[in-house]
Amino acid sequence: MVAALGPILDRCDVPRIAASGLAWTTFAKYRGSQGVLLTGLFQDSELSAWGEADVLRRHGNESFYADNTRGNYNFPKLAEYVTARRPERMIFVSDTLRGAFGRAWRMATHGPRRKLFMDFAERPIFSVGVAGGAVPTHDRHPETWHALLNGVKAWWLGRKSESALFRGWEDPCGMIEQSLQGEVLPSGVQLCVQHAGEVLYFGTGVEHSTCTLSNFSLAVGSQGHTETWPELVRAANRGDLARVKQLLRLARAEELQDLLSKSAGSYGHTALHRAALHGFERVVAVLLEKGAEGTQQDLEGLTPSFLSAFSGHKEVLQTLLKHGIQLSREIDTKGATPLQWAATQGHHAVVDLLLTHKMSPETRDFHGGGPVSASATMGHVEVLHRLVEEKANVEESDDRGMRPLHWAALHGHGLVVKHLLRLRARNDPFNSDGRRPLDLALAHSRHEVVQAMQTGRRKELYKTQKLAQREL
Repeated sequence: MVAALGPILDRCDVPRIAASGLAWTTFAKYRGSQGVLLTGLFQDSELSAWGEADVLRRHGNESFYADNTRGNYNFPKLAEYVTARRPERMIFVSDTLRGAFGRAWRMATHGPRRKLFMDFAERPIFSVGVAGGAVPTHDRHPETWHALLNGVKAWWLGRKSESALFRGWEDPCGMIEQSLQGEVLPSGVQLCVQHAGEVLYFGTGVEHSTCTLSNFSLAVGSQGHTETWPELVRAANRGDLARVKQLLRLARAEELQDLLSKSAGSYGHTALHRAALHGFERVVAVLLEKGAEGTQQDLEGLTPSFLSAFSGHKEVLQTLLKHGIQLSREIDTKGATPLQWAATQGHHAVVDLLLTHKMSPETRDFHGGGPVSASATMGHVEVLHRLVEEKANVEESDDRGMRPLHWAALHGHGLVVKHLLRLRARNDPFNSDGRRPLDLALAHSRHEVVQAMQTGRRKELYKTQKLAQREL
C-alpha cells in the first residue's frame, strides 16, 4: 500500500518540530493546538526492536482487545491478528501496562523523552494495526501524544463541527485514495502522515481518524496530562517508589491520611488506585503499610482490587490480600466481582488466584451475568476451562435469557462454542427474544460458529438415534 502513495507519504499539514532536547516550556506553546509532529526523539537502535518479526517473537502469544470503534470486536493473540491481515479491526488497549504495552511504554517515556512524557500519562494507550486498518472518528478525548514505533499511519485532524460532511471522518483510508486523485479538503481539516520514530500531539477535543498505510504498525502514547494531580498520585502513577517514600516520610502525622486519600483525574483515583492499575506492587505495599485505604472507591465505584484484576496484576492482588483486603466481599456498582473483571480480560493467573482464595465462580452481577458468560463473551477458552474446573455453571443465564453459548455465538468465538458443546451446554436454548445461539450466529454472519453448531447438532442427533436403536 505504501509504495502506491507516492508524494503523499511526505505530507504533514501540522507543524513539524525537531524535538531532540526540546524543553517542556517550548513544547507547552503547542498545547491545545490541532496538531504538531515531533521528530528526532528516538534512535534507530531503539526502533529496530519493534519490527514485526521481533514483536511477534517476543509477544505473539499475548492477547489484545481488537475492535472497529463501532461495536465489532474480538480478543485475538497478537500473532493471529497480525498474520491474518484483516484490517476491519485494530488493536487498541489502555491502562494495563503489561507485556508489549508495558515494554513499549517504558521505552517511550524514558531517556531523552522522560521530561516530556513521564507525567503526560493519565491514560496510557497502545495500538497495533495492519495495512488498510481504519479507525473512524470517535468520542472526543483529552490532549494526546502518540509515538509510532513501527510503520506508517495517516491522520485526519480537525473540528467536526466545521466539517461535518467530510468523508474522511468515517472512511479515513478511502479518503486517502480521494486525496491522491486531487480532492480538495474542507477548510480546517489537515492530513498528517506519521512515520516510525515520530510523535504526533493534538489538543483536547480535536477530531481525528486514522488509516494504517504499512503492513504493520505499532504505537504507544497517552491521553491526558497529570500536571494538576497531587504529587503523591503523580509519583504512584509513574511507579516512582523513591519519590513516593520521600513524600510519605516528609508528611506530618496529621497530614498522612489526607495525603493518602487524595484523588485526581477523570476517574477520581488515589495513589493506591494508580499503582494498582499499573502493577507497581512495591508502591502498593508501601502505601498500604502507611495506612492507605484498600477499599476506597473511585468515581466509578471501583476499588484498587478491581483495577488490578482488570489489568492482570496478580502480585498486586496478593499484596492486597496480605494486608487484609477481603476480595470475595467486593462488588462494583453493577454487582460484578473482581473475578468477573479478570475473566472478561482473560487474565488466567488472576482468575486462578481468586478461585484459590475461594471467590465463587457462581456469583452473578445485578443483571444475572457471571464469570462464565464474561469469558465466553470475550473468547477466553483457558479462563472458561478454569472456571468449569471449579464447578461453574455453563448454563448461567442473565435477565435477558442470554447464556454463555449465546454470547460466544453472538461474538463469533468458534473455539468457545466448541468447548461449551463438549461440556454438554444446551445447543438450542432460547433467550427472552426467542433467539437461539445459532440464530444469533446466522444473523451476524459468524460462519465458524454456524459450522461448529451445525456439526454439534448432527452429532447430537446421531447419538440420539443410536440410543433409540439400542432401546429397540
